[in-house]
Amino acid sequence: MRADPVGRKIPSETLEWLMAFASKESIPLMFVELLIEDGKYSGLKTTGYGPPSFVHAVKTMLKPEDIIKF
Repeated sequence: MRADPVGRKIPSETLEWLMAFASKESIPLMFVELLIEDGKYSGLKTTGYGPPSFVHAVKTMLKPEDIIKF
């Protein structure tokens, strides 16, 4: 399951609910936070929640910003 924020990041209460739901249903969860530097979008921080192998895969996955640099 993937969760994207409406604003900069997912509200704490919502993220806690998503994590509890993911645990209860044995579903891995991937969620993102928008990174803002000097008031401008600078990328995404992606986090995995679930089995260690899933968390590791999320940490090490390639992102578009790793491939394309302007």
